[in-house]
Amino acid sequence: MDMTSLRIARWHMRRWMARMTWSWLAAGGLLAFGAGFYLSMLGPVLDDLDAMNHRLLALREEARSAEHAGTKLTQLATPGQLVAFYKYFPSERSIPDWIEKISAAAARNKLNLRQGEYQVIRDKNSKLLLYQVMLPVKGTYPNLRGFIDEVLTEVPIASLDNVKFERQKIGDEALVSTVMLTLHLGSES
Repeated sequence: MDMTSLRIARWHMRRWMARMTWSWLAAGGLLAFGAGFYLSMLGPVLDDLDAMNHRLLALREEARSAEHAGTKLTQLATPGQLVAFYKYFPSERSIPDWIEKISAAAARNKLNLRQGEYQVIRDKNSKLLLYQVMLPVKGTYPNLRGFIDEVLTEVPIASLDNVKFERQKIGDEALVSTVMLTLHLGSES
């Protein structure tokens, strides 16, 4: 750009600025605010809405495909699948091995396991045997968390049913807690 065109542009700017009143400045400010609001708020929301519409179309197409495959799915649900499901669970003779893994996890996490209560529940409607274990445990909270994490990782047939915490004194680090686990096993009868 040469100097003459720059001077002409500056002259036009001064001329427009001289004509501006407060109402024009307010209108320009509102226009700038509206554009900024749109770009910062409405633009991303509209993009999200567009993505959701695409997802909805994909889900509708998936539902149509599932309707056509519905007859095939009912044919796949055979008694062989139920037998394979029950084979996943170890037999009830493996209970001592699982209890040993639970005790080892408590020892690794420096927890004091006191005598636990054990109960066998046979479900008449299924071929599973539920072996409920209630363990009174004494130790710190981080050790108790580590114990529960380790048991749920090392014993895949275990489910955590309940945990109760008690602190003897306010300043005490050690917790007296009760951990209730259920081992899901295959019944041999």
